[in-house]
Amino acid sequence: METEKFSNIVRELLDNIDKNQQEAMDKASALIYESMKNGGLFHIFCTGHSHMIAEEFFYRAGGLIPVNPLLMPFLMQHEGAVSSTKFERLSGVAKIIFDGAEIRKGEPILIASNSGINAVPIEMAMLAKENGTLLNHHEYLLSTGKILAKISNWTKAQYTTLYSVGYLDQLLSYVDKAYAIIEPLKTTDPTLYQTLYERINLESLMPRFVQVQYFTTEYTAAELLALRKQFLADCDALRVTHGGENTNVTIAQYKADWGIS
Repeated sequence: METEKFSNIVRELLDNIDKNQQEAMDKASALIYESMKNGGLFHIFCTGHSHMIAEEFFYRAGGLIPVNPLLMPFLMQHEGAVSSTKFERLSGVAKIIFDGAEIRKGEPILIASNSGINAVPIEMAMLAKENGTLLNHHEYLLSTGKILAKISNWTKAQYTTLYSVGYLDQLLSYVDKAYAIIEPLKTTDPTLYQTLYERINLESLMPRFVQVQYFTTEYTAAELLALRKQFLADCDALRVTHGGENTNVTIAQYKADWGIS
């Protein structure tokens, strides 16, 4: 039964991609094609588990040849899971990698990140943009503050085009399902329950932020205030002080902007 539920959720996500991301994928494909047609490369940069995405493109039988995966062992788990996480959050690492990659203007780079909030993938995207390099990004969940999506020049109109209240509600329904799954651990393993609860809550911040920042007209004043207060309370509980790493946008600024003390 649980396997069937998982399969259904995966299919829903794939259907949503087919429905809402086809235009973006077509544009990305065109950029990659133009680069290769003109003798350029397709660069892929990933950290952590996301490096598997780069490996899918590179050195496959019958696959594309002009692919340059920027695979840094110290950013992967096999050379130290804890240290790789710390390196991924270290400002300045991306510039060292980017400078050594010799990426030419016009060559697209795919930057894969699950959360889109760690220093290395964010700074890599900023460097690519500053260099005039065509930029594509892959994210499962967006984070607040400076994220790969915002670096790609997303606007409020783009957020509201990609998302809808229904889609955000769907994302948050997955969060509710995750909470329900770990509920038995509250009594059998409270420590693990708390760890998982905080992680799920952290992942929920993105769709909730989009709700209260870009879909304000969808809620009554009382509903919006309640949603914003809960969002800010969870940020405080999770010790989230900034919108993202390497950004000056603070949670305190959102409190001020929203008139919440």
